[in-house]
This record gives sequence, structure tokens and C-alpha cells, in this order.
Amino acid sequence: MPQRTRSAWRDAAEQLTKQVPCLKLNELPRAGDSCRQVPSIYITSEDDGCWSYAGKVSGSGEFAGRSQPLNLGPGCETTGMTAHQLGHALGLLHMQARPDRGDWIHVFPERAVEGMEQALTVDPGAFIGWQGVTYDILSLMHASSTAFSEDGQLTFKPQDDEFMTFIGQRVGFSGMDAMQLGDMYGCRAAVTPEADSTDLLLALAKHIPHNVGPVTKEGCMCQAGWWPAGEGQEIGR
Repeated sequence: MPQRTRSAWRDAAEQLTKQVPCLKLNELPRAGDSCRQVPSIYITSEDDGCWSYAGKVSGSGEFAGRSQPLNLGPGCETTGMTAHQLGHALGLLHMQARPDRGDWIHVFPERAVEGMEQALTVDPGAFIGWQGVTYDILSLMHASSTAFSEDGQLTFKPQDDEFMTFIGQRVGFSGMDAMQLGDMYGCRAAVTPEADSTDLLLALAKHIPHNVGPVTKEGCMCQAGWWPAGEGQEIGR
């Protein structure tokens, strides 16, 4: 694994565990193309693109006795892109999969790359939040405005044009992202988000136009058939 990729992974893990204290991510000895301990995540950079399974699949089915892969190919070696894939591995789906997305964004599935149409569909089981928590357009798990696009046209357009620049941010986990993971893993009361929406917007403004997410042409490549394994599953302890 390139040193830049290794550094991005460690930074993303540190960013997350500081905010969600019940999550512990430990480096494990390697055994071929897996870790010696299961369940676990095996980080690779051998393939193109940035992708991860959603939720725990290590230790069962195709990955019985093996780690589940998480790939960080060329262009994916940033803390934000790595944290996005880590979020998937821990069970987070894309924000735009929420059933209430129509109140916040316009979606253009006809503009998607052939074979990636599923990435623009609604998942009825996607996390909605707690009372008073609205759709988080600043979520690290939200796709960019042109993600999965065949020719660079918009695939997701915020109802409020002021968010066009920020949708698909890859700076770090939003406060809601951290709270959701805390809820899933049983420590929501102990979560200490590093940034609320105001802080995140200021951070994003400093990165523009240098921060564009996702980095890869295809966006976050989440393959069909990947689903969360449920709550309370720690990955790579």
C-alpha cells in the first residue's frame, strides 16, 4: 500500500474515533490478501476507484474466514475520500438514498452511467434520523452533484442552489454522520462532533475550488448487492 494511502487511512480512522469513542480501529497483521483476525477490513489499492462494502460482510458468505476489501485506488488517497469509504464499511449508506430526499434535492437518473442507475435509487431502509433531524446535505456520505454521471451533467441538484458548491463535500464527517454512527454502535450520548454545519461550511469555503468530491470520475463506486449488516457490529477490532 502506498504511504500516502496508508496515511490517509490512519488520518480518517483517527478523525472518526475521536468523535465516536465506542469505535476502535486497530491495525492487524496481514495474512496474504486478508488480515489474520476476522471480522476485519483489508485495505487495498490494487484496483481503480474508491469502493467499499456497506456494513460487515467479513466472516460470512463469500468472505467466510476472510477480511472484506476496501479499495483506495489512484485519486482516492485523501482523508475525506478514505473516511467516506470507512463510513460505508461501518454501515452508512449514501445520504441521497433517503426516502425524503425529494424535499432537498432533484435527481436525474436518466443521466447516470449505464450500470450505475441503482446508485441513484431510494433505499426505504435508509437512516432518516431522530425527531427534529433533517436531511443532511453536508454529509460526508452525500454524493457530489455530478456523481455517476455519464457525461458530466448534474445527477443531483440541491433545491437550494446555495448548496451546489458544498454537496458531496469530502472534508470530513458532519455532525449528523458522527451522531448516526454513535447511535448505530451504542454511544450516541458520548459522541463529540468536530464540526457543526456552520463550522463545516467555513471549512469547505477554504477548500474551494481545490476540494472537489468525489475525486474519481465515477464517484463513489458502491457495487450492487452491498447492504449494512445491522447495528452494533464493530469492524476490524
